[in-house]
Amino acid sequence: TRCLSVDSACVAVAESLESATRVAWHVACAAALERVDLVVVHVGRDGANGASRFLDCSGETHRRRAGSFLARVLQYLETPPCLRRHLVRQHGDLKSVGSLPPETKVGGMSHHKRAHETSSCREGVVVAETPNGRNQENHLLRENKTSTTPLKKSNLAHVGLETSVRMDRFVKIGMRVTLVRPTPGESEQWVVTTRDEAKTQSPNRFWGYDVRVLAGSVEDKPNGEWRVHRGIRYRITESE
Repeated sequence: TRCLSVDSACVAVAESLESATRVAWHVACAAALERVDLVVVHVGRDGANGASRFLDCSGETHRRRAGSFLARVLQYLETPPCLRRHLVRQHGDLKSVGSLPPETKVGGMSHHKRAHETSSCREGVVVAETPNGRNQENHLLRENKTSTTPLKKSNLAHVGLETSVRMDRFVKIGMRVTLVRPTPGESEQWVVTTRDEAKTQSPNRFWGYDVRVLAGSVEDKPNGEWRVHRGIRYRITESE
């Protein structure tokens, strides 16, 4: 596992929501350039007096609140644009994401596919299917826990194309999935796969990252290489 560790102080000292969002964007770009599997946001000691005034801390320390902000924006930026309205809940921390450069300028996000782009793999979200067999992208039924509809052997996923695609198995509605495009002339079902498998088929060997928030400082990590991107200092580590 290739990991990028960054301290929440990088956004805790920002002067506005817009500037903090831009810092988070730089961290996301660094994660793509470094081709990491995981971004760890460290919440260290709260030594920034009066920082994060643009965030509602609600009893949290500035650094901890900055950490949750950074993690939320990083998760938003990692999610393919065509899936964000399905997978990302509205939140005040995301008010300034519209001020960021277009997603085409976020270098290295190879799993962000437009409809006209060809790719052996695509990210998708499982959607509901109506009785007539058509999908309902706007009804993910995440909260429909009382549904008595019998389970099917497969269901549909929205992957950013004009129409949704059928998967080779049944997956819970609302879940994010990584899918492999079927071979022409063979099955029409897209195969559910893993991010690691998608990485092997990606030109730059990168297929998104997970985000985790941990206590402590990046300085406490015993190993790893320090690097800097656009003024953001972070540490790269490798583990099995």
